[in-house]
Amino acid sequence: MKELKAVILIFLLLMAAIILQSTLFELLNINHVRPNICLMIIIFAALQRGSMAGMLTGFTAGMLEGFFMPKFGFIALIQTIIGYMLGRFEGVLSIDTFIMKILLVIGATLAEGILRGFGHLIFGIAGPPFFIFVLNVLIECAYNAVLAPFIFFLLKIMRLFKVKGLEPV
Repeated sequence: MKELKAVILIFLLLMAAIILQSTLFELLNINHVRPNICLMIIIFAALQRGSMAGMLTGFTAGMLEGFFMPKFGFIALIQTIIGYMLGRFEGVLSIDTFIMKILLVIGATLAEGILRGFGHLIFGIAGPPFFIFVLNVLIECAYNAVLAPFIFFLLKIMRLFKVKGLEPV
């Protein structure tokens, strides 16, 4: 029952993040780029609970984002891969330090940008010219790096992603 409650709360948290990204953060966009809160939630889930939690959170976030954006399923695939890759570092990487939060978010944002770029090429999805694409990924890195410490702090105090093996019985 406890797990079901956590899953529902994470789903609602992802929905709130997508709504925030598409409303409030739309006012702050630069070159049609805004922060990616869902990616930060995926990073947090993957590093706290492992690959399966990272994949499920990434897939759910990607499917929810797909409802609001074109390329339905494409974002889900990318975010599932990111969740899996980061989940492999569960217990190895810690997000306790300020600089580590920023570096992880920048790395994940760059990885997401590279996967998106390859996906555009492989699936023939039209996108911006290469220079604009790279610029957009760098802008998103900056946005995410600034917000990462705050988002991770909120996720930590919410205690939705407890570390495996440390849950009270």
